[in-house]
Amino acid sequence: MWLLVIGLLVLAMMVGPVMMLRPSPRDQQLAKLRAAALPLGLTVQAVSPAELGQTGAATGLMFYRMGWPSYFANHKREAWLLLKRNYSHEIHYADHWDFSGSAPSAEVKSRLKGLLQALPEGVSAVQSGHSGLAVAWDERGGSKRLAAIVQWLDDAVTQLALPALPLSGPQAKPAEGSPG
Repeated sequence: MWLLVIGLLVLAMMVGPVMMLRPSPRDQQLAKLRAAALPLGLTVQAVSPAELGQTGAATGLMFYRMGWPSYFANHKREAWLLLKRNYSHEIHYADHWDFSGSAPSAEVKSRLKGLLQALPEGVSAVQSGHSGLAVAWDERGGSKRLAAIVQWLDDAVTQLALPALPLSGPQAKPAEGSPG
């Protein structure tokens, strides 16, 4: 009898740690979601609270980033971070949204205000950097929410980058004194 109990304890001590190494169902779901973002043109990056200039935050955020188009010149790519605050205040940029650190140009701010209204649920930060535009979200809602994030990022990248294009072709205004 004691031999059987000791054998079961030894077996539990061998199998227990192996079972603890298995990812939880939530971790498996997140890994699939993050892997699904890659073919859609997104990169996924964990950012610590310290990198965001936040103190006291327990966990970092997962940023889903879409790169800027190649025609968007490096010198036009402004770096800024917009965080969703827990409360609305008149000094905030837009309702619950406020810039952490430096704010973008007035042109970008005006375009961004309209984009924030269409932001998918669960997004807590929007970040612009030299490599692209990113959103941090709670990773809830599965592939439907991921599709909404991709659509929003695509629209936002287009709206923020297109003003950088010089006008040429049939839509360009003719120079003064030239025929046309």
